[in-house]
Amino acid sequence: IPLTGLAFLVIDTFSGITIDPEAILAKVNDFVDSLEERLGFNIFTPENLAAIPRAGTNILQALGSSVYSFAINVIVILFVLYYMLFSNDEFEKSIREILPFKEENKQIVAEETRLIIQANAIGIPLMAIIQGVFAYMGYLLFGVESALLYAILTAFSTILPLVGTTIVWTPIGIGLLLSGDYVNGIGLLLYGFFIIGGVDNVARFLLQKKLADIHPLITVFGVLIGIPMFGF
Repeated sequence: IPLTGLAFLVIDTFSGITIDPEAILAKVNDFVDSLEERLGFNIFTPENLAAIPRAGTNILQALGSSVYSFAINVIVILFVLYYMLFSNDEFEKSIREILPFKEENKQIVAEETRLIIQANAIGIPLMAIIQGVFAYMGYLLFGVESALLYAILTAFSTILPLVGTTIVWTPIGIGLLLSGDYVNGIGLLLYGFFIIGGVDNVARFLLQKKLADIHPLITVFGVLIGIPMFGF
């Protein structure tokens, strides 16, 4: 029921939005002209425009490689998850058998794994709520319409690999800039980067320490190694 209500709220909010490419392009041009006037030099010079295709090619190559790796990881995760859920007893027994530890050490590993899984199962929803609350305060502070809806979307976006909450507050901030509201636009982008993104790092350490007694260094190493290996 809550998800259905959220879906209707999203549909009701975005159904009245009409996308006018010409109007968007005009706002972008106005923003660029205003920025060039403030900076005192031209941004879209022939040299800069000539570099766009090369940069676009590099970005597309990197994006294609990332999408391919992400797709492979998802397939592997779903494949393993199927057997973990379908035959969890046999799967757990097989894992215990191949571990090169003594039985007492295997039990310690199993218990620590259970605590980590439990901490993540509780911590991920809590992180979503915390970031959603901070996002809601930021949206209200910088005059974003439908702040509650965007805060809920921000909370749900915390589970997205790589992009996370930036997929919500970055377009909102850019939209404020294009509409001419530079103060709130820049303020929201800075707030999103330092506060919404920062609270994730701080709260994650505290929650992992509280729920599973995981040292912050382990969390840091997990993030640094987990991002290139698994994408999150």
